[in-house]
Amino acid sequence: MDSVEIVKQKHIEMTADIKKDYEDVFSTPAGKRVLKDIQLSGVMERSAFDRDTLIMAANCAKQDFARHISQMAEPEKKVEKPRKARK
Repeated sequence: MDSVEIVKQKHIEMTADIKKDYEDVFSTPAGKRVLKDIQLSGVMERSAFDRDTLIMAANCAKQDFARHISQMAEPEKKVEKPRKARK
């Protein structure tokens, strides 16, 4: 495995560990309340549009950050592998 592949693999492993940390933190009652606050202050409940382009850009940045946290906090869904048909 070359150095690029090693770096990619470490990044994948690190991301999985961090994802698990987000899930653990935001699965608690306090974490769920904080996540809801992040989503509300992150302008996720409404449009980011504003006639002032700087405000709109700020709203888009808030939405992007809140969306990232929300996605990382969402537990992974277990996907069952399809069973092979019997012959």
